[in-house]
Amino acid sequence: MNNAEGMQERFSELPPTLRKAGMKRCHQCNGHFGLIRHKLALNHFCSRRCLNKYKTDTDRKMARIKRVDRLSYSKTVRAT
Repeated sequence: MNNAEGMQERFSELPPTLRKAGMKRCHQCNGHFGLIRHKLALNHFCSRRCLNKYKTDTDRKMARIKRVDRLSYSKTVRAT
């Protein structure tokens, strides 16, 4: 286990109120920020990799929602 994993484990043990109080962390991996901070929709990311992972996860969630919405719409159209 490297130092970053150890820090993340210790940080995850803190109550949510202390985590958000004064500690600025990456939205995706909860890691420390380096020299560069990436921002998207009021979220801050420590690296481009975390930013891209967030975008991919968000796109997948939106596609899933649209797919379920289309299915439910087609069921209501058939029922009427």
